[in-house]
Amino acid sequence: MSRRLKPGTCLSLLLLCAIGFWNRATLLPSVCQWLDVSESPDCADYVYILPGDETLRPLVGAALVKVGMAREVLVPATRVSADEKDGISQPTSEIVRRILLHRGIPEMKIVSLNCANRTTFDDARALAEFLESKPLDTVIVITNAFHTRRTRYIFREVLGSKADRLRFVAAPNPGFADDNWWQQRTGIRIVLSENIKLFFYFLRYGDFLIWVVGGGGLLTGGMWVWRRCKHTQGMAHVNDS
Repeated sequence: MSRRLKPGTCLSLLLLCAIGFWNRATLLPSVCQWLDVSESPDCADYVYILPGDETLRPLVGAALVKVGMAREVLVPATRVSADEKDGISQPTSEIVRRILLHRGIPEMKIVSLNCANRTTFDDARALAEFLESKPLDTVIVITNAFHTRRTRYIFREVLGSKADRLRFVAAPNPGFADDNWWQQRTGIRIVLSENIKLFFYFLRYGDFLIWVVGGGGLLTGGMWVWRRCKHTQGMAHVNDS
């Protein structure tokens, strides 16, 4: 016997789609906004510029140092790429350093971390190692707004209670804003991939009990829906008979 959606179900789905479409200007920005957990800057000992955006992030870091909100800039080195080995492109840390110099930050205030980072976890470990000999120093971590939630999560995982000495300050998102990200190819790629990465991190590194309870709740809800569907189909079969 073929299964067909009831007219009421079809109307409900169409109504939900229509509501979502007409309210996209309200609903879709929230998908991007929840990624941003940035804080207002406060005075700190260092500014830590995360790799990944060699245009906007260094500008924000330089501005904070120039207005006296931080003494020095920390620049982590990244793992050398094939293009860098061949001399086709410059290392990310060198690009950041040159931008800082161009923005008026003296060489003596730029601290290069001796590392070869590839991921945000590596960036967190490099900072944790740097802070080992500086138990009272504070740091402003600079990244793009879309990256702040995942960055905060990772740094708290790696640094533990030391993360209380950090503030996560956002540079603007590159090429898109909260209210138009779904209209820009870059915005679609970044916002969707960032949410997927966060889901994976919560699944991989989150509290086991939370996932057990949440998974149990989803399983129970799914079983209830399945049984209701079976019951409805059974009643429909009796009525057709």
